[in-house]
Amino acid sequence: MQQWATSLVAGDLPHLYRLLMKVEAHTTVLQTSPLLLREGRLGLNLQVAGTLPALEGMEQPWTEGTPVLATARQLLPLGRNMLLMGILNLTPDSFSDGGRYITVDTAHAQALLLVQQGAHVLDIGAESTRPGATPVSLEAELERLLPVLARLRTDARFAHIPISVDTFKPEVARAALASGADIINDVSGGLAASVSRQVPYILMHSRGTPRTMGSMTEYPEGVTAGVVKELKDRLASLLRLQCSAGPRSRLC
Repeated sequence: MQQWATSLVAGDLPHLYRLLMKVEAHTTVLQTSPLLLREGRLGLNLQVAGTLPALEGMEQPWTEGTPVLATARQLLPLGRNMLLMGILNLTPDSFSDGGRYITVDTAHAQALLLVQQGAHVLDIGAESTRPGATPVSLEAELERLLPVLARLRTDARFAHIPISVDTFKPEVARAALASGADIINDVSGGLAASVSRQVPYILMHSRGTPRTMGSMTEYPEGVTAGVVKELKDRLASLLRLQCSAGPRSRLC
């Protein structure tokens, strides 16, 4: 079983994040356990690279654990329980729900229903990427997306719900993060990675564009092996770009 190097303990989640930032200023956090509760306090176990100086809030590890996805809203434990992502398309032409949630009111009502039905994360898309879909302009995508984000982030019922934005435009990703989004879900396989270094980033597999992907379906080694290889190649390319830009990373 994995042994955790140390623990952070705090009175509330913002305090816990501040402690985590202090740790990251001294070394690299390799892995974290789920959010822990004991005696009315919050705790987070860490496995770190290097030696940490004595920092306020450090204790002996509380328990062994599994990784978490750390967002600005909450810590989502991974690998033990299933997490549900509710999909909300703000588009007229998506697969199953195109045109159903294209107003702020209908999108807000559907987001509330998804959370009531058990969604842990909301994923919002304002441009369809189904095969054959027509591209939309930057302005049109922002016009669909930002008012809905604003409505959700002013509703206390979504205060602790992480929101993922499905986009491949760096400008949209940047605007979404500034408007309260927590995760970037990049359907292009990397175009929006440059603005997503401080938040969880989902690297999707993609070939070509919605207009051309239907003609790019040959996988000589099999679909699974082909997709895994192309994702690994794309991830390696993104890491090379990150390392060439100079940020500290244990992967460089």
